[in-house]
Amino acid sequence: MIVCYMDFDGAVHPDAVYLEPGGGVVLRTPGHSLFQWAPTLRTMLLPWPDVKIVLSTSWVARLGYKEALSHLMPELQARVIGTTFDARSAGGRNRGEEIAADLAWRRPARWFAIDDAVEQFSADQLPWLVACNSMRGLSDDATQRRLREVLEQVHCEAA
Repeated sequence: MIVCYMDFDGAVHPDAVYLEPGGGVVLRTPGHSLFQWAPTLRTMLLPWPDVKIVLSTSWVARLGYKEALSHLMPELQARVIGTTFDARSAGGRNRGEEIAADLAWRRPARWFAIDDAVEQFSADQLPWLVACNSMRGLSDDATQRRLREVLEQVHCEAA
């Protein structure tokens, strides 16, 4: 199994996302919309049906797993197998530590992460990070090239 640890904010839309009183999620970046680059991810993953997704996003802590999942398009929802969020350790770990704990439990053959929080990843995790610009996410050509490289690399190593 190959796992993609996927952040939402700064990856599939710009990172200026806020939870409004009453529970509504809003993106405060004019000219952009929530999940606007999710179709890009769907298209880039099409040749790789064995890639599963683990949600590695603060949306799970704030909205719950089912609600966070419901915001993804069906083709991406079908790939999701879980989340890194663990309520027992909430607030105690950064993104890289959450992923490390999930790797120890899930034990995938290969993995990579799509995230804009580069500073939260350890040096040994960086080769498997598709680092996103917080405002351009997966719309950025260089980020898309990096994702293609990582996908090819994890598949060569898993073979």
